[in-house]
Amino acid sequence: MAYATDSLVSLKVHARQGEGVDLAEQYSVHGFPTLLFTRPDGTEIDRIIGYRPPEEFLAEARRIAAGDNTLESLYRQIADDPQDVEAHIQLARKLEDASRLTDNLDIWLQVRTLSQPGTDNFALGDFKWNKSRARIDTSAAILETYLQRNPGSPYEVEALRDISRIYRTKRDTLAEARAYRRYVDAAITADQVTHHILNGYGWRMTQLGLNLEDALERTRLGISLITEDHSDDLPNIMDTKAEILWKLGRIEEAVQVIEKCIELDPESEYFREHKTKFLAAEETG
Repeated sequence: MAYATDSLVSLKVHARQGEGVDLAEQYSVHGFPTLLFTRPDGTEIDRIIGYRPPEEFLAEARRIAAGDNTLESLYRQIADDPQDVEAHIQLARKLEDASRLTDNLDIWLQVRTLSQPGTDNFALGDFKWNKSRARIDTSAAILETYLQRNPGSPYEVEALRDISRIYRTKRDTLAEARAYRRYVDAAITADQVTHHILNGYGWRMTQLGLNLEDALERTRLGISLITEDHSDDLPNIMDTKAEILWKLGRIEEAVQVIEKCIELDPESEYFREHKTKFLAAEETG
């Protein structure tokens, strides 16, 4: 399946099999689906990350085919006007999506340099530069220093999320669990929390075996936040709750919750396997 114009071609490959693995690494593709638009020589023009409804997808594909607000066009725009801060910001965001960290670092530095201290653009450039530097160096300390230097930063939640990810990369589980909890607490305080964030936290804590009581509380909050538009997510976050209860040794409660998951999604073998696991633990416990 491909989308093509006279100058652009997009080819669908399986990013976790065969040559698709190498292509995903080459272009730093981490989220799926990702649609790459490239020149015949492999130069990336732009990308679309994540599922889009058909009309939105076609609009994005046509934008890229027309060369509007692409990596190439933004580089040209900056070359024509090196003082164009908004073009720098748009380019930096695209480079961040493409995980081109070194290029991204340089552009965010330009955003900071071109902006007046105290402005929103300066604050954005300063944070994103520190974030990029932290990711390149795998250094949580860079972002911790940023937070100390900028109390009340509007980017506190994002900084804490990245701190926890850096600790995960470094396999420092205790530090990761502490940072992840700080991230969730900050998201709640800033009214930026979603059921996805809370579900992710709960499940990760079951993997680490840490913060389980707190994870249970946060997962319950996540369940309460699910709206009718996201009702399909309910079984998955309830499964997280069941897993936490199982990890806490509260087997009977875990079984009751997983049975509700099965009621919501009776075709799921995954939930049935979890119920079998919980019942086996109940019998041996």
